[in-house]
Amino acid sequence: MRLVKRDIKIIKDLACFGFILTSQAAKLYGMNLKVAQRRLRKLCSADYLRKINLATTKQGRSPSLYYLGEKGASYLGIAVSKPRQTLATTHSIANNSHLISVSRAFVNHDDITCKLLPEHLMRQTQQEIIPDGAFSLSRVEKSALFLFENCAGTEIIKSPSCHDDIENKIISYIEMYKENKVEFYNKLLQKEFNHFRILYVTNNQYSRFLAIKDLIREHDQEGFIWLAMMKDFEKDFTGNIWHISTDSIKHSIIGKQPCQK
Repeated sequence: MRLVKRDIKIIKDLACFGFILTSQAAKLYGMNLKVAQRRLRKLCSADYLRKINLATTKQGRSPSLYYLGEKGASYLGIAVSKPRQTLATTHSIANNSHLISVSRAFVNHDDITCKLLPEHLMRQTQQEIIPDGAFSLSRVEKSALFLFENCAGTEIIKSPSCHDDIENKIISYIEMYKENKVEFYNKLLQKEFNHFRILYVTNNQYSRFLAIKDLIREHDQEGFIWLAMMKDFEKDFTGNIWHISTDSIKHSIIGKQPCQK
């Protein structure tokens, strides 16, 4: 099989994302779903990609999850890594979908370019804090770094005996912000960032949103942690949906006019 430019991009992107659904590939590359299916299957037949069928409770065919095959991994000089079907994998699939939506939102922007940094790529490093994803937005010579946290509702919010709760994560991010630890992201995204923002997206349970909002208000004096609910993020993440601790205005990540809550 002779690889074309799109095939090479798919292989490289899979190394970053770790794995991808057919529907995600179609959206990422702006392809018709059936066209994406044919291309992915062709790459599978040549062992550039491999796939597993995800377990599902829905009727019909199980969705296929693609990852690098032997030839694809060899092409990039890395090892094959078959995904396991765990809750963490399910969470990562959702994170990939959100990052792809972020990327597609800026495809036709004349003045803003977007670059993604999926969770899978960051987990291969020795970073103390691994967000659920990251991306940069660049306009002219200025670039902004956003770290994405997808709160699915399973983490403990606050506990006096738990070191893995959301409060501890927020405190760790604050320490990272105060020390301005952006060198890792400068290198991987090939940009120069002065600081970063956290985009913390909660599930659609309003009581959980309020509890995390109170935590952020208690700890974040700089206003760098921005909070929204998933339903608003999925509707228009560039809109005035983001709550911050330092004022009563809802903001946009691309600088639209803020609005009152």
